[in-house]
Amino acid sequence: MEHISHYLIPKYYDYMSNDCQMLENRSLGGGCVGRKHYGFECRKFFNETWSGHKLSNVALSIGLPKTTGNEKDGKRMLSFIHLIPQAVSFQNGDVFYGSLKIIPQKCRTNLSKFCPKFPRKMRTYEEVFTISQFWGSGFYHGTLENLPRIAPYLSFLQKHRHIRIHVAARMKYLNMLGIHHSRLITERVIKANILYVPPGGPCGNSPFFATQILASAITKQKTHNMSNKRDVIVLIKRSKKRWFKNHSYIIRMLKTHASNLNLTVAVFDNNPLPHVDKTVDIFYRALIVIAPHGAGEANLIFSQPGTLLIEGLCYDIGTDRCDAIGKRCFGFDPANIGLTGNSLVFSDPAFDMEMLDGVSWLEKMWILFSVLGTNMSCGSDLYAMPLMTETTLMQEGTDRCDAIGKRCFGFDPANIGLTGNSLVFSDPAFDMEMLDGVSWLMTEIVVKYLTPAGGLTGVKKSCLQLW
Repeated sequence: MEHISHYLIPKYYDYMSNDCQMLENRSLGGGCVGRKHYGFECRKFFNETWSGHKLSNVALSIGLPKTTGNEKDGKRMLSFIHLIPQAVSFQNGDVFYGSLKIIPQKCRTNLSKFCPKFPRKMRTYEEVFTISQFWGSGFYHGTLENLPRIAPYLSFLQKHRHIRIHVAARMKYLNMLGIHHSRLITERVIKANILYVPPGGPCGNSPFFATQILASAITKQKTHNMSNKRDVIVLIKRSKKRWFKNHSYIIRMLKTHASNLNLTVAVFDNNPLPHVDKTVDIFYRALIVIAPHGAGEANLIFSQPGTLLIEGLCYDIGTDRCDAIGKRCFGFDPANIGLTGNSLVFSDPAFDMEMLDGVSWLEKMWILFSVLGTNMSCGSDLYAMPLMTETTLMQEGTDRCDAIGKRCFGFDPANIGLTGNSLVFSDPAFDMEMLDGVSWLMTEIVVKYLTPAGGLTGVKKSCLQLW
């Protein structure tokens, strides 16, 4: 391990939450990911989190075969690469060689359909290095799942400039790494006389060693003439799906306290996105980053070690949406009269009406049912659980709760003596933008402010309703 220590950050920190059980067991996309993949623990107290520790060996196993996870004779496998002749490479990451299908670790690993339909004509390239995979065109997955695959082999690819790169989409950061855009291939499927296939990684979990090499390469390229001073609190502002409802209050509060600490506050807004150089500058100078869960946090790859992230997560305790709607609309538990909904996961049926925002809540719920059809969205993750096959849109003036009863449970509430709350809407074909922010709620965030000396002082508790 000593011979790779100069590639790795020497000190690591656990993460903390006011409710570790909820974070690890009941949050959307949760689970004990930190412990499983990185050897980190959820802590309840700042002093435990701030102490820091050495890197756990388990973190170096991400993306590698299970049989290579242990150190042997002081040596450890950190990466590997397949060289495959006469191979076919798909944009989703799957590779075919004769009768073999090679599937790197990635999102949406397709084990059910062995052989997809091949195009009649495929362009053939001499040598290709593939980092293309499912969701690779998205910012988060492209930055922290695709790009790390190339990082350990940058010097090789910079030296052999005739090798093309198969990508899901053109990536602006590749140019920073010495890979000119003219070398990129974005075709859905190609053939290569020699195909280089590096390891992937579990969906949403970046390979540790490769990611640190990537971060080091990018920051060295872009920050060589920048000061290492960290004096910025970054507040990420998203325009879709998840945002802080109290954004204006948060920024006023941050500016008040930041001015007392000789810090500045920068809002990183994704509409429009700043230029790459400005993005690197903002996050490289960041002392604290505050953000709703989302792809923008991938920009932390530009930050210096020790940057603090305060993140709002999507809360999800697994209650059935249709059951919750039944209770809200009709005042009964569907299970008590033998009705079963379509298992669309909802957060909590017992919200106060102030949190539900009355009419707008049912309006949003109906949009989800009628427009999304087969998916329910909570943030950026979709539960692909089928609704009923009925596709007829509601007519103008139809009662929301009656329609929801029919949609969720397949019955007309009026026929069994139930009357909903008569929340009438006008148009079922609402614009998808109205779905932004649905089903995302953070009830409490605890912010501690850093003193100029780096210590901790005071506690600010704020109940922030995020919708």
